[in-house]
Amino acid sequence: MEIITPEALKQYRDADQALMRDDELYCRNLVKIKAKDSGVLMRFTWNNAQRRLHGLLEEQKRRTGKVRALILKYRQGGISTYTAARFYKRTSMQFGKKTYILTHEDKATQNLFGMAKRIHENMAADYRPIDTAKNANSLVFGELDSEYAIGTAQNTTGGGRSSTIHLFHGSEVAFWAQASTHFSGVMQAVPDAAGTEVILESTGNGPQGEFYNQWVMAEAHKSDFIAIFLPWFIQAEYRKVPGNYEPFEPTHEELEYAAMWGLDEAQIAWMHYKNIELGGRPGEIGWLFRQEYPASSQEAFQAGGDSPFILPKYIMDARKRKFTDEE
Repeated sequence: MEIITPEALKQYRDADQALMRDDELYCRNLVKIKAKDSGVLMRFTWNNAQRRLHGLLEEQKRRTGKVRALILKYRQGGISTYTAARFYKRTSMQFGKKTYILTHEDKATQNLFGMAKRIHENMAADYRPIDTAKNANSLVFGELDSEYAIGTAQNTTGGGRSSTIHLFHGSEVAFWAQASTHFSGVMQAVPDAAGTEVILESTGNGPQGEFYNQWVMAEAHKSDFIAIFLPWFIQAEYRKVPGNYEPFEPTHEELEYAAMWGLDEAQIAWMHYKNIELGGRPGEIGWLFRQEYPASSQEAFQAGGDSPFILPKYIMDARKRKFTDEE
């Protein structure tokens, strides 16, 4: 029989307290996710965007006791993965928590719910609560009286309205059908109480719809939500290293864009070829690249297929300019 010494027990307790206190440490040591390139399970190490997002959410939580966040993002940045891990930890470690996931289509909902179930199935035994019910639409931790439920915006009217929700993850909100109905329904189901969290994330879908309207109010500090924009160039792997691609001469437009956002050569190269992949002309940054991989919220919310009436460059220049009394 193995004897556990007081020193070993103290080390375990100290490590356990650190994991409970530090979400990044918890993810790095306990959460398993699928690698984007190979699909194999790997430990969840945060990227730059996830780390920045976490800091902003925790700062809001310190100020208000709760989280209410709108996240305008680029493709494949890992924001849904971060939210899945964040909410799994809170649902599986606390009593009486209900987490609700709502996306724009069935496949996306199942993907996000599948992420939470994968985290659960691969969690270390000491940190994995017993699931007393598990099916395609729910995951219940009976001993904790905590659970997951899911919905799809295209199939559900006023999703979540009939129940109390403590942690709500809304994904691709700009593409929800009946978005205003879902938003009002969910927000009525989430108590205005400490410990509750609402995270709504999406890529842009033009300057219209409930997500856009909520974003405008959040940017103007007219709602409980904070507006969090994440530009594509925060992603460390969005680069093409010189020598691994055919050399090209950046155009004046690409160089101007790079100067505005502080991009290096490898980032310019990645942007150049990703833009072509999305149907843009070589050297001309197309509207689809700007929407899928925006550098600013103005780019993300541009009207589909159209060149913006006022280019983001001029908006940024105007914001940076300081006027004197003589002007």
